Amino acid sequence: MFKNIKNGILAIYNKIKLVMMKILLVGVTWTIILTILRFLDSRFVYDPRLNSHKKVIRKIREYKTERKKDYAILICGSGALMASVEGFKKNLQAAYDALIERGFNDKNIIILSNTIPKKRDLKRGITARPTLENFRSAVNLISERMKPKGLFLFYHTGYGEISGEKDAILLTKNTLRQDEFADYFKDLKKIKKIFILDQDYSGGFASSLKELPKTLIMSSTIKEKMSVPRSPHEPIFWGKIKEGVKISTAYKSSIKQIGMTKKLFINLTKILSWGDIKNSYLIFGNKNIDLPKK
Repeated sequence: MFKNIKNGILAIYNKIKLVMMKILLVGVTWTIILTILRFLDSRFVYDPRLNSHKKVIRKIREYKTERKKDYAILICGSGALMASVEGFKKNLQAAYDALIERGFNDKNIIILSNTIPKKRDLKRGITARPTLENFRSAVNLISERMKPKGLFLFYHTGYGEISGEKDAILLTKNTLRQDEFADYFKDLKKIKKIFILDQDYSGGFASSLKELPKTLIMSSTIKEKMSVPRSPHEPIFWGKIKEGVKISTAYKSSIKQIGMTKKLFINLTKILSWGDIKNSYLIFGNKNIDLPKK
């Protein structure tokens, strides 16, 4: 009798073990496929109307010599295919629409993405692929053209990773590490700065940036942790910005207004990640900094 019970338990254990191995194999296979797709997508799938780097340089030279008050850089580092699947394309569109509504000059919104937001006038401003060289050119332009009392906004929606011991943003063909990223903005001491970081491991960027003066930082997760995909708070957040709500208030309230179904999805994703995913939605710095009024 005991032998039969033992054999039954052993048979159940072997079945469970087999199922778990199959699940693990499927998970590993899917991860490999997704990694290859992301690699190919980010390098080869993009809107052909985007400015080349040579055109970016030419446009920078053509910018009027007077210094402007407010600038923004909006980045979506993934390829056009995954940007549509993961919701990054919608996030970028929402951010662009909200900044236009809040009074940003279209020419002063620099877009680095493999997709182009609707209603974007390609003859105005810079609309180019999210490469490291285009990012450097954009930051140099802002450093030269911004008024001392202006406002600069940086927004990233896309993928992040760990590069060495540092958190990094994935761009086309390159990564942008947190320590390098903060160095680009050290010269903007007199300018109010807003950083909205919506990618895995964005907490490392937040910790590097918080030493900069006149800075407000919003991060979707803490250091060395991933964030829930498709960022359910993003559409709510940018919708509130478009309505004229103060940016720090919009960020806090958008998180509270995430629907019950999406909250359940977030919690389930956290559990299945075994602690790798942790959406903490951090806010650092000067919470009095805000966008221009409508």
